[in-house]
Amino acid sequence: MPPNRALRLEHEALTALTREAAELRAALDDVIAYAEADDLAAHHFGRLGNTAGAAFTRVRAALRESFERAIPEIETMTAAVAESAHRMVETDEDAARRITQAGHR
Repeated sequence: MPPNRALRLEHEALTALTREAAELRAALDDVIAYAEADDLAAHHFGRLGNTAGAAFTRVRAALRESFERAIPEIETMTAAVAESAHRMVETDEDAARRITQAGHR
């Protein structure tokens, strides 16, 4: 690290990132619930009928599956960021305590 640069932890940014990841997780739940709520049937596609209905169902199922696979990854990432932020705060507090103790010797 260059001599005049300090390593800083942006606690607010980490908190915001954790919050936004949790919001993304909730949004994916909403998308999945919406996708499962109402199936379009072939007759909704008029003359295109069975072909369009089948294509729509396949695409929707693939999207839902990809969202469902993403949820555990988002949860893992969110937990890791939260744990990292917690450890960094503990490290900052420990360093401050040691500096204070060293000054009193």
